[in-house]
Amino acid sequence: MRHLLFIFVGCIIIACSQQPQAVLEKTNKTIELKRASGLAEYRSVQYIPTDSFDLLAGLPPNSGTLFIHNMSNGNIIKKVNLFRSALQAFYVQNLDSIFCIPKYDFSLFLKQGTQKTKAYFNPTIDVIGYGARFLGWGNFFEFLILPMTPIIKQEDAFYIPRTVDMEHNLKWATPLAKLKVEQDTFSLKPCLAYYPPKYWKEDSTYHPYSLCISYAINDKKQIVSSIMFSDQLYVYNDDSLLFSKPCRSKYVTEPLEAIPMKDIRNKALIGKREKKAFYLGIIYDTYRQVYYRIVKHKDHGKTYKDYHFSIMILDKDFNLLGEQVFKGTQYQVYSCKVIKEGLMLKRTDDLSGTTRYDVYQLKKVK
Repeated sequence: MRHLLFIFVGCIIIACSQQPQAVLEKTNKTIELKRASGLAEYRSVQYIPTDSFDLLAGLPPNSGTLFIHNMSNGNIIKKVNLFRSALQAFYVQNLDSIFCIPKYDFSLFLKQGTQKTKAYFNPTIDVIGYGARFLGWGNFFEFLILPMTPIIKQEDAFYIPRTVDMEHNLKWATPLAKLKVEQDTFSLKPCLAYYPPKYWKEDSTYHPYSLCISYAINDKKQIVSSIMFSDQLYVYNDDSLLFSKPCRSKYVTEPLEAIPMKDIRNKALIGKREKKAFYLGIIYDTYRQVYYRIVKHKDHGKTYKDYHFSIMILDKDFNLLGEQVFKGTQYQVYSCKVIKEGLMLKRTDDLSGTTRYDVYQLKKVK
């Protein structure tokens, strides 16, 4: 009888430990952005808090024009023609100072008010000291437009993600660059947020999970790195790896292992790998001091609507507070954005010329 009692009490303790300590609770607030007539939905957005009202900047695909919305009513308050050709990424410092990177280009530009757009640097000419290992050719600024790999600005420096050549050993991959801008000068260097040595393999690859790494920068100015195929989170400063923390989703049940390098052209194999569950990205919520790790679940269909995703909620010390599932038929997995009120999730019903976001608030469970 005593043995059965211990088992019963143990089951209660395990069950209680698995209960979420925090959840994302849907509010009554919906943000509706009224896009210009005939304009495709925004592929990249930036939240811009101000003293009077908050703004959201949207960049349509294959466009060089930025649209600034008042979030309270959704109206476009400013249209900024940044570049004649399509942009790959942008960062709004304020309404009169906007940084941008043209698509298929290697330059960072700054538009200040009505002044002519000005080039700050071209990394292809700055090869001494870092060489091809860092700068590469043709892929330095690829994938910047993905919401899970945005440009991050800290004080006078930009942290700029880049893709990894799928045919190269991850030992030589430098997925993050730090660009420090001071008036008309700059300094460019790789950060140490590389792939950890245990993933360096001469004759195999983690493709397509190794194309890019997602980053967040916390209030301590530490770089938190989320690798698509790793259950670990890696925490760096600019010069060294500080520590790693386990952060496994219960929905990533199949190991995301390396494959022989010769198989990267095997479309059937790569297609199967893309359908597995993996880690899409990491977001830091500075207002609530928590992290959100986005997990794409295993899918059985052909579009993003055919699979679910979950959001892991972690406290400032990377302890798991909960993991919440969302349907791909309701929200787009790539469009999660932190604002003052909570976490915005973009709806998939985006056919009427209006982009809609639901706002979720973080709620501690007692």
